[in-house]
Amino acid sequence: MPAPVLSGPQYLREGLKLVLSPGLRLFVLLPLAINLVLFVGLIYLAGHQFSLWVDTLMPSLPEWLSFLSYILWPLFVVLVALMVFFTFTMLANVIAAPFNGFLAEKVEVVVRGTENSPATLASRSSLRSQITCRSNLSRSRA
Repeated sequence: MPAPVLSGPQYLREGLKLVLSPGLRLFVLLPLAINLVLFVGLIYLAGHQFSLWVDTLMPSLPEWLSFLSYILWPLFVVLVALMVFFTFTMLANVIAAPFNGFLAEKVEVVVRGTENSPATLASRSSLRSQITCRSNLSRSRA
């Protein structure tokens, strides 16, 4: 059965409620705050340095080609905006990466309502088997 066409806002609301629940809030807001502080600082620096960059990168045009500066200046603005966008995307993923695994585990706990997710059970059984193997190995050496 197809989903209703305008169900997107409902899923957005549900996702925001889930992400902002007390158990998940730290894993979402901490990388977001780090990204926000980092990019406010970088955008502030770029804003102050932009005219210097334009003057450095803008070729010295003869007087009769001076109209090209009105074309090149917006081109530089667009290029810097694209650089900021792609840099933000890359750095946001790098900063958030250590939190994503923890966030996924906590989402499973919140959604399932139990600590016994398959990943947790698998890691516990793997840990038990490692402990058993090591204890057997140490007994055989003795």
